[in-house]
Amino acid sequence: MRLFKFDRLVVAITTVFSLLVGAGTGAFADTWPSRSIRLIVPFPAGGAADTIARIYADKLSEALKQPLVVDNRAGGRHGYCCGRCRQG
Repeated sequence: MRLFKFDRLVVAITTVFSLLVGAGTGAFADTWPSRSIRLIVPFPAGGAADTIARIYADKLSEALKQPLVVDNRAGGRHGYCCGRCRQG
């Protein structure tokens, strides 16, 4: 009977300790996002799509308080850009 109470005590102490350790590690998390955001435009620079993307990027950068980079990838159209988005 005494062994049963000891097991409960060990489980209770372990649970409390793990909760305290788990709660403390959230303070060290990075802010989202931890690096600049890349906006991929599947058209060459200087066109209408590029102009709209840069206006959109400025407004979005102010709202998120994170730098936003416009990346123009002409030539492959949407297929190349979709592949780049999947790679990260």
